[in-house]
This record gives sequence, structure tokens and C-alpha cells, in this order.
Amino acid sequence: MSKCIGYMCSYCEIHLDERNLELEHIIPQYGGESPHTDKWYNFLLSCGGCNKAKNRREFDITRQNLKTFVLPHIDDTFHMIDYIADTKVPKPKNNLSEEDKKRVNKTLQMLKFSKDANIENWTDLTKFNEFAVNRIDAFANAERKRRKYEKAISEFDEAECLDIIKDLVAFAQKDNWDAYVRIFEDIPKVKEQLLHCIKGTDLKYFEDLSPHERNEYNKYKYYRYYLQITITELETTQLSKSDKQRELKEARAIKAEIEQMSTISKEQKIELLTYIQTILEILK
Repeated sequence: MSKCIGYMCSYCEIHLDERNLELEHIIPQYGGESPHTDKWYNFLLSCGGCNKAKNRREFDITRQNLKTFVLPHIDDTFHMIDYIADTKVPKPKNNLSEEDKKRVNKTLQMLKFSKDANIENWTDLTKFNEFAVNRIDAFANAERKRRKYEKAISEFDEAECLDIIKDLVAFAQKDNWDAYVRIFEDIPKVKEQLLHCIKGTDLKYFEDLSPHERNEYNKYKYYRYYLQITITELETTQLSKSDKQRELKEARAIKAEIEQMSTISKEQKIELLTYIQTILEILK
């Protein structure tokens, strides 16, 4: 998995090594009873602190409540969560809908990144403070590097510029990648290097998409995950007649929506419709 997404916590972005790397189950294992326990789509890499914070029943992620969270493998977290340089507390972006703001806040509470989170003990407080200090330090370092880069540009020192970019990539790969991207967001040459330095970064989110294109791509990411979950649950659950009818109605509605999508690729549409076809065959 590290070859796919790199050695970075999918939630707080700290660097992972053998001491703090954990395999995180997006949908909880429930003691191994969940049908999703050993499914590849249900895995992310995380640090021990985020994995522990997320492992609370009140924040269990299920197929039914999936849309109430903001998750790093299906959502554009970079453009949804505001990590401000001089504050300990991340928050939703101001331009989000009220529904999306609620999703962000719920996710921040789940991970105990929020001032509204239930900080239960010294370990929780230590994690919160470590997260905050690391992020503030990263922003400060990125701003120092930007000043050095701008000075090198003004002096036409190309070698110094390349050295600074190399240092930036090394720092971003270690911790708090988003801080470096935000500080250099308006300098394309640097931003491009940063976007490509972390495996698993969805570059589509950083293209100049229209609102309609962005909305459809978001739906593609969501349905791609949601339909895989659905297939697993339908294959392992004995449904009543009424439940089967409800699942059929939902699958047909999603199919109609997918068929109307006009900006995702042909391959992406085929992928989603293949999942739908599998669901319809299970429900026959």
C-alpha cells in the first residue's frame, strides 16, 4: 500500500515508518465480523494516533452514513479543509455548502483535530498539540523557503532555485505536504513538483475544472467506493423482499445518474456501470 500512497498518514499527513505505521480500516472491522475487513478498498495507511482517534463507535463509518464524512481517498480534502498557518484548529473552507461544512466538522471531530472534539485524556491532548505544532512549523518553514526562493528568482540564481525546490520536496514528503503546496500554490513551477512528490495524489483535483466537471468527478470518486461496498454487503447478506426492492430502486437511480454524467471519461463511466450491473445481477 505504501507504494500506492507513500509513507504518510492519510489523515494528519505525518511521515510514517515502522514505529507508527498502521493499516487503517475505513469501515471498522468489528472484531473481524465486517465483510469489508480484508477488502483492498477498505484500507488506508495512518499513524497510530489517528487510527485510535477514529476507532470510536460514535464515528463508525458505514455505507449508510458515508456521505456524512470527508474521507481522503474519495474527497477533495485539500480544497475542503482550511489549514491556517497561525492557528491550531483546521476548519471548513468558507466557500463550502452548509452540508459540506458539517461533513468537514464531523470528520475533524472524529480525528480529534477540532476544538469541539472530545479530548478525553493526556494522550488525546498530546496528539492534538503535536498535530498543531507540526503544522504551524511546516507553514513557517514553507514561508521561509518562499522568501529564499523569491530572493533567488530576483537574483537570477537558477541553481539556488533548484536547490530550494529539492529541499521543499524533501520536507513535503516528510510532513504536512499541504502546507507547502498552499504557500507555493501561485508559483506553478514549484507547485508542479510538490503535486508529483506524493504518491497517490489525485492530480485531477488540481486541474482547472468547471464546477460541473468537479461535481461529476466528485460523484465518480464517491460512487466508485460506494458501489464496491454495496457489492460486498449484498454478496454477504440475506435480504428480505422489501430490502431487495429498496436496493434495486437505489441501484437503478444511481445507474440513471451515471448515464447522464457527461464529463467523466468513458472508462470511468464503464467502470461504474459495471459495478451497477453486478449489483443488479446479485439482486435478480
